Amino acid sequence: MRSPCPLPLLLLTSLILPWNAYAELTITFGGDFALNKKGGKLSAHGASVGGKLISWEELMSGVRPLWDGDLNFANLETVVSDNGRLPMQDKAFQFQTHPAGVEYAATQGLNVFSLANNHTYDFSEQGLLESLQAMNEIQSRTPITCAGAGRDLQEALEVKIIDVDGYRVAFAAIGIATQKGQKAGKGHPGSAVYQDNSHYYPILDALASARADYRILSIHYGTEKQTALNAGQRERFSEAVTRGKADLVLAHHPHVVRPVEKIGNSIVFYSLGNYLILGARNINGESNAEDYGLFGRVHLERDKSGNVVLEALEVIPLQDMHGVARPMEKDTARTRIQTLNSLSQRQLPRSIGAPVLFEFNPDRKSGVFCPRNQVRGERASHLCSP
Repeated sequence: MRSPCPLPLLLLTSLILPWNAYAELTITFGGDFALNKKGGKLSAHGASVGGKLISWEELMSGVRPLWDGDLNFANLETVVSDNGRLPMQDKAFQFQTHPAGVEYAATQGLNVFSLANNHTYDFSEQGLLESLQAMNEIQSRTPITCAGAGRDLQEALEVKIIDVDGYRVAFAAIGIATQKGQKAGKGHPGSAVYQDNSHYYPILDALASARADYRILSIHYGTEKQTALNAGQRERFSEAVTRGKADLVLAHHPHVVRPVEKIGNSIVFYSLGNYLILGARNINGESNAEDYGLFGRVHLERDKSGNVVLEALEVIPLQDMHGVARPMEKDTARTRIQTLNSLSQRQLPRSIGAPVLFEFNPDRKSGVFCPRNQVRGERASHLCSP
């Protein structure tokens, strides 16, 4: 039986090349992503926004230009199936997206997905199994990687390896479980569960032992609508860095943005907020700390020793994530970057790491962080040159 979203081979380059022969590697990421609201009509041609069916192209027109990385990540917070007769769970919100929408996103550049979240099991085991099958079918036509759910425990906890432009990237995902039966087990389909140490620590250990240049862990966790970190969250996330050797931790679920921290050479996003999620409420009227999502980019290079290093980190505030998501205009984006910096400074005393403070770039409407004095990569140089 094929593993869900089996390992893609994007581009293999021999690992014996000299350090300066490697290309710059760019990874982009956002938070919660779903292409149909609760009870929305399933259509292969698009989704309903404001009572009108719009095409996938129009729906993603505001964020599609951002998908310029070698790897582009989203948390897929929905069941993926065109079956209108799935057994619905008794809960407030159930999300189901037509596979054609996810495949369109994949053809446009989204190629790394987390399947570990509280909507994985919205339509019980059958919905999960159909999601895994749909993602396999999409992968057969468009190279994607997904992690965090599977037909049994081994598949759900599996760390995926992606070879791209001479880099070897390890990716794993874990999230909260809110439905009975959702937790993957021996011989039982489900997702990897963050609250369960028998899932969390094996994933961290597998991530640490993976033969990889760079390690990414997606975590779906946190109290909704709350910009403050949960009790113990910082300490538990730091284990992803110290025990799991994660270079990039990408968290989501609160639907609002939380602080960003640098722990050693690793970057931790405590919540990216919403990305493009039609089932989410319109938060445009909230305070400027709670009315935006965060899109991010990391630019990586090899140093003279062959180690992969972070050359630049960029974040772009998003608006209208409940519909046609898009970057904010310059003045509002500047305010949100200032708000994010303040949030990180207040919540992240230097007991574990240090808050990441972004400098606003008015031309790009983004926040930029450059941790190195000398930047060689072309894309990073555009951000970090004096």
